[in-house]
Amino acid sequence: MVLVALAILLLTIGYVFVDRLTTEKAIQPSIAQLTFGEGLQTHATWSPDGRFVAFAWNRDGNFDLFIQALDGSEPIRLTDHPAHDTQPSWSPDGREIVFRSERDGGGLFIVPAFGGPARRICSFGWRPAWSPDGSLILFWGSLASSPSGCRPHLTNRDGYFTRPIGEGFITVDVCWHPSGDIALRGVNLKTMNPGLNLIPLKGGPPLVCHIGTHVSSPDRPLNVGTIRWSPKGDEVYFEAHSEGVTNLWRLAIDPDRFLPRGQAQRLTRGPSLDTDIAVSPSGQRLAFTSQTRRSYAKLYPFDVAEGRVTGEGRRVGQFQLNVFGCELSPGGERLLLVGSKAAALSVAEDREICEVSLADEQQVVPIDRGLVSKPTWSRDGKFLVYRRLNVYDEQKQRIQWGEYWVVMRPAGGGTSRILSHTKERHFVPEDWSRDGAWLLCSTRDRPESESSPQLVKLLATDGSQRSSAAILSHSDYDILSPRFSPDDRWISFVAVSRKDRKTAHLYLAPASGGNWIPMIPEEENVSQLHWSPDGRLVYCLSQREAGAVVLAVPVDPRAGRPSAAPLQVMDFDQLGCLPEDVGTVGFCVAPGHLVVRKIERTGNIWMTTTRPD
Repeated sequence: MVLVALAILLLTIGYVFVDRLTTEKAIQPSIAQLTFGEGLQTHATWSPDGRFVAFAWNRDGNFDLFIQALDGSEPIRLTDHPAHDTQPSWSPDGREIVFRSERDGGGLFIVPAFGGPARRICSFGWRPAWSPDGSLILFWGSLASSPSGCRPHLTNRDGYFTRPIGEGFITVDVCWHPSGDIALRGVNLKTMNPGLNLIPLKGGPPLVCHIGTHVSSPDRPLNVGTIRWSPKGDEVYFEAHSEGVTNLWRLAIDPDRFLPRGQAQRLTRGPSLDTDIAVSPSGQRLAFTSQTRRSYAKLYPFDVAEGRVTGEGRRVGQFQLNVFGCELSPGGERLLLVGSKAAALSVAEDREICEVSLADEQQVVPIDRGLVSKPTWSRDGKFLVYRRLNVYDEQKQRIQWGEYWVVMRPAGGGTSRILSHTKERHFVPEDWSRDGAWLLCSTRDRPESESSPQLVKLLATDGSQRSSAAILSHSDYDILSPRFSPDDRWISFVAVSRKDRKTAHLYLAPASGGNWIPMIPEEENVSQLHWSPDGRLVYCLSQREAGAVVLAVPVDPRAGRPSAAPLQVMDFDQLGCLPEDVGTVGFCVAPGHLVVRKIERTGNIWMTTTRPD
């Protein structure tokens, strides 16, 4: 887990080709819109003859598969099912399309390319892609946010042969190379070096194309996303994100030496997010989704004691804020929002925390702005704490390694006070004690070591920087999302196995120390814990193969044990989320309210040439 977290952090900061993006070479390829209509058209895949594109479209509020001819005729519906059908990939022989579906518990399905019944080939998986010869299907085995991380898998068209691949790597991106081998971008766990690795399907050492973790173009940092190959293996096309927009780029590759050549060239320059690259069979065109993406808080009337939504939801506030996180005050009167007014959902340095009155949503109080996260209310609602990363010295010069501050402020604004400052990036305030004297914090056993377990300590709120010894720890588990029960008798938490990273289970333990009590069936992988005010329910987000749900777990507050089976409060499939968005959803509860974070996407599929006309 530690290596996964470290490497993914490094790679999400950059993954840009070292010394290849230092100069943009101006090219002007032609560009044209391919699909039209409301909602989101995405996940394009080409037919082998290059005359059609299949894609996913939420035309009726639910994603189904459609086929669009390049001649501009009306799209043809391929699937029609109440569950989402997304992420199609057209077989090289043109006969079938494999896709991700949420039907019947979710998994991978195959449908005849121009109509017919769909059949399941695998009970799990995302982002399927046919091999160049059509004999195998490459796919992701799990959502990016699952405890086991991202692991690529292979199967055949009948699903009889399924196995994980990429052992020895932390994988960030994976796709087929035109040779029929697998191009895996990630970190080699033996060397801890990031790179683009060509892994022979029949075994043998990989070829490595070294790509750096962070490089800047002349005027901006660039973060590389998905990479796809040209049919000849002499170019890669990739998404690069910067300053709220994502555009497409091209880089030449020496196919014999597997090394970059020359400098990267930009293919699109629009203000939107250009994503989901699909290379045409001839290599002369790219299909992609040009989309806008917003994230906001949605408020539902809610019986917090019973775990029941009692009415329709509505968007909180009309101000333009992409919401990353939310936290209701203990009484449910106010809402803290963390977000950014920039176009992208991942802009880190322009975040802000604001406090919204739910009685009058025009009353918005700015709290702080910068690299801020994890706001948490005191039990009486009079104070809040949050984490802030300081990356500038006293002369306002940017420093390489910043300090993480725990900041305390009065609710409604006022003078702040720094309770802690540390280089340890895993030190996070999670909850307050009932008397307000202590914060429950996540940290590492040895802050200097990324391989040490995650545990729980207390931090004093008087500014003395006093902290306790570990009150929850285990050498075989990382302990996350700790929360005090309302009477401070119990601590609820998530324990993630450090052995296989495949389990994230809910436990209770006495705050004074004692045995862990399992609270939920083992098949549930949970996160984001909240208590009901009476201490009889623990709310959690459960990640499942077919999506995510909010659960309410009944608790006997005297014995600290489950008193009944978990109750399903909300299925995030109701919100129309794409499968890849489910891992980023969030929620919070308080008397009278349930707030969820919803991502809304709109966009169409466009085409661009890979070289100027």
